Amino acid sequence: MFFPASSVTVHPLFGAARFRANNVNVRDFTDLENAVLMGPSVPAKVSFDVRWNANSSFQHVDNPAQQYRSTFRTATAQISYECEVGDYEITSAPLSQSTSAAAQFGVESNGYYY
Repeated sequence: MFFPASSVTVHPLFGAARFRANNVNVRDFTDLENAVLMGPSVPAKVSFDVRWNANSSFQHVDNPAQQYRSTFRTATAQISYECEVGDYEITSAPLSQSTSAAAQFGVESNGYYY
């Protein structure tokens, strides 16, 4: 599945990012097992808006032994979501009411790209 570049905005210095899409055609497989086995499905449409906002100073990690490096900030993440499957419509709470248990905003490199 491909999304246009316009569906993503990133502001690294401000620590903010957004990923959104409207009326994306997907398949509803009902459960994980059915999806993995590519079992029966029905058409569905989803729309979502995800936002990340950093709220800490930069943290740097460099581990040469495991060829891993990252620079990140602790963040909050929020999502609003709508889905239509057949006669059913599912709508999440508004974005302003969304909370996250953990989120990070940053960059990492590893392995060949270390």
